[in-house]
Amino acid sequence: MYKNTVFSNDIVLLLFIIPLFTPQSLSLLFGGILEKGFLLWNIMNFFILFFIFLITIKTKKKYTWSFILFWLVYLVCSISVTSDFIKTLNTWIGTAVPIINFALLGNLLIKYSHQKFVVVINKYLTFLLTLNLLLLFIFPQGVVKLQHVFIDGRIADSFKRVNFMATDNTIVQFLIITILFVEIRNYLYKDNNLQRKLVWMISGLTIIILWSGTGLIGYSVFLISATLFLFPKFKKIPLSINMVYIIGLVAFLVIVVLRLQTVFEFIIVKLLKKDISLSSRTEIWDIAYSMFLKSPFIGFGNNSKGWLIEYNWYNYYAHNLILDILLQGGVIVLIGVVLILNYSRMTLRKQPDKYLESLFACCILAIFTLNITESQFLSIYFYIPFILAWLLSTYNPKKLSI
Repeated sequence: MYKNTVFSNDIVLLLFIIPLFTPQSLSLLFGGILEKGFLLWNIMNFFILFFIFLITIKTKKKYTWSFILFWLVYLVCSISVTSDFIKTLNTWIGTAVPIINFALLGNLLIKYSHQKFVVVINKYLTFLLTLNLLLLFIFPQGVVKLQHVFIDGRIADSFKRVNFMATDNTIVQFLIITILFVEIRNYLYKDNNLQRKLVWMISGLTIIILWSGTGLIGYSVFLISATLFLFPKFKKIPLSINMVYIIGLVAFLVIVVLRLQTVFEFIIVKLLKKDISLSSRTEIWDIAYSMFLKSPFIGFGNNSKGWLIEYNWYNYYAHNLILDILLQGGVIVLIGVVLILNYSRMTLRKQPDKYLESLFACCILAIFTLNITESQFLSIYFYIPFILAWLLSTYNPKKLSI
């Protein structure tokens, strides 16, 4: 069906893929003008993809519509509590549009051209991964520096290193998604090519160079689970997606609610050289709890991208996925996230190929681990595994023509 459409051309397809993965450093380079260009690019692509989505028949659209509805509900919650409608809308567009675009593009292509969709994204992410590593050597202090700003507007002397793709703590999700795509490519072609080995090696080297505690833990969880459940020697042992969701919930209760991180004191203090408060995250969580109680249903909006917590004269985000969602959108938005993630779980659970279920289970386990002490609620990298899990389970590649 798609052989004679514009999507059959790799260059045209890249025009829809490139703006989805906007490097974070572009938000600070040249006054952010490049980031604005990518935003306009995404908006233009949205109208094209949404129009094609509306007129296309014989595709299952329920999950994609649920994503669109979810982000509209989130927008309504944010608008209802903001005093700056324009800023809130601009922030929402920058967040929601790339995520919706990925869902639209995947839904339009994966049934008829699943290999092209996976391979082109895989090649582009591998290019970004390699470029990011190269720039790490050229700019060891970061491509740009993000300076901390006091609540009263004063600029602090300290700064955060922003690598080409993201900061030290947040880049690991980009690495995991890049690995996910190269593993899906290997799943489709069964060729175990050189690119697969290079992606794992470059990702590991990147983590070692940055030496972020969050990154090390997230990458290690993915590597260990992949070794046990994916690689040839052990791949007959499946990892259930249900078990991963249970582990994610238990980890939240144990560490964020019950504060039993002392169980992992050896890893946190001895190996990662961090303090038992998880770099003051426990204090930030306490503030997040108290703020949530002030607006439990619709939160405090998104015009600050979640940086709503005042602590030690700085603004912080909640440093936990669930708390971040509750602060920005309250219980209403949290319910929406739970429904979306649970739908992906149910669809993937019915996946007849247990290797594919294990692949996504390993990826999602790593992402859940990362989001205990960070939050990627507004990042496209958080949603990609859940969208792909639904796409590849709904349009089973084993039943599609190769």
